[in-house]
Amino acid sequence: MSESPGTEPQAPAPRVRDMPAPRKTTGVFGPALRFVFTWPYRAILAGLYRAGVRPWQLTVASLLANVVVGWLLLTGRRFLPGALLIPAGLFDVFDGAVARLRGEDRRAGAFLDSVLDRIGD
Repeated sequence: MSESPGTEPQAPAPRVRDMPAPRKTTGVFGPALRFVFTWPYRAILAGLYRAGVRPWQLTVASLLANVVVGWLLLTGRRFLPGALLIPAGLFDVFDGAVARLRGEDRRAGAFLDSVLDRIGD
């Protein structure tokens, strides 16, 4: 592996098993759900990281999906908005995880995410 002069070697992309697990939760079903969804969560997180997705992109995608859901509900549709709530929720779940993984977690970003979540609600 010869590197060109003046360039730093690229760090290898993290593996799925090296991704952080979902946050621990308290409750009756939390530990069981964490056990079931740890590997899918890590695989999706690794894919988002490798694709270069930024946390703000996921936050905006979640907001836009929620706006579309609201518009579809106002026009009398029911099935499609229900189906679109799934990716909207997943965007919201993964924006904070991507921020922590990339080292981009800041209080201002958490505040912006919270505000946009309330707008989407």
